[in-house]
Amino acid sequence: MDIYNMLPHFGKVQKWIKAKEQEAREEFGVELTLRFTDANFQLGIDAVSKLVSDVLSVPINKILSTSREEEEKEARQIIMYLCKMHISELKPGELAAYFNKDRTTILHSYARIEDLLKAADASMIEKMKNCQNELLKRITE
Repeated sequence: MDIYNMLPHFGKVQKWIKAKEQEAREEFGVELTLRFTDANFQLGIDAVSKLVSDVLSVPINKILSTSREEEEKEARQIIMYLCKMHISELKPGELAAYFNKDRTTILHSYARIEDLLKAADASMIEKMKNCQNELLKRITE
């Protein structure tokens, strides 16, 4: 399946799985564990941060720092954007706490990445494509 068709639905798939597990508990009194993949990959802020750090070759400690260097700042913004797109239950305030930033900084990051993608910024498109491909690979391993 094409990555761009699959990943936007990851949050919906997670909700569907949780609903089916709850249904099995209520209807049959059994604990059922459904997984999206055979891997025990949990998509969370930590996983997305590690992934972006690996793909962009920016050390995680620099991403989590208060650095305003373009490379680290852009990696943080990509993490924030990917979390928004693929972790449906995540709120901007949770990302703000993780990065020790203000909630409005998180919202600005979403907008900045969206603007770059809409403007067809080749560098950002390439980075996002690489991150999305690696995300899909890790989810489906």
